[in-house]
Amino acid sequence: MRAHTNIDKGKTEREHMLLVLSRPEGVFPSTPENLSRDRLMRIRAGVQHLLIKVVPTLESSPVRQEVYLWLDEMLTILSAEQCCATQEEIKRGKGL
Repeated sequence: MRAHTNIDKGKTEREHMLLVLSRPEGVFPSTPENLSRDRLMRIRAGVQHLLIKVVPTLESSPVRQEVYLWLDEMLTILSAEQCCATQEEIKRGKGL
């Protein structure tokens, strides 16, 4: 029975991960730049999830602190990309 519960939990976690990282509709226009930017924004959502939901549940340790610092810096880089994307959309008249 316990193995079945672990399988169910794994499925639920995978479904949640796909919900956070997936994109149900296509990217338009489908240019290499737009596709790459969309992938980066989905990765940003995953990093943000890890920082907010997963890392705080880890036992306090130097490893937890290191993981947090790495993810936080990655989120900073990804957020800069998001700002650039927003600025470009505003310039093109698409707004936010």
